[in-house]
Amino acid sequence: MSNKPLVLLIEADLDHLNLINTYVGSLNYSCISAQEGIRGLVLAQTHRPNLITLDVAISDLPAIEVIGHLKQNPDTQGIPVIISLPANQKQECNLFIIAGANDCLEKPYDLEKLEALLKYYLPVNEHSN
Repeated sequence: MSNKPLVLLIEADLDHLNLINTYVGSLNYSCISAQEGIRGLVLAQTHRPNLITLDVAISDLPAIEVIGHLKQNPDTQGIPVIISLPANQKQECNLFIIAGANDCLEKPYDLEKLEALLKYYLPVNEHSN
């Protein structure tokens, strides 16, 4: 079993998913991923990741509903959730925060901000080699 923090990426766009998966992996985090909300919920329940990124563009469930399911489940309610949304929807970030998300990340992805958020929510003392 790896000591690396586990990040669950729920991202609708396969190209974005591959980019983020590669980048997060290069930062020495383990990743699992899904392109749909339901699959993401199953992975969250099964693997209990240390952090979840959630794309608002997933098509099977509204992202706000995915957050609701995560926060109502005692096994997943403490997992930090970072919402990814297009820059032109950034005013909606507060709605996701009220629903239980911890932070928002604009698309196209700012990889430096993503790295900063990972370091903030997954402190160094949890991230040993």
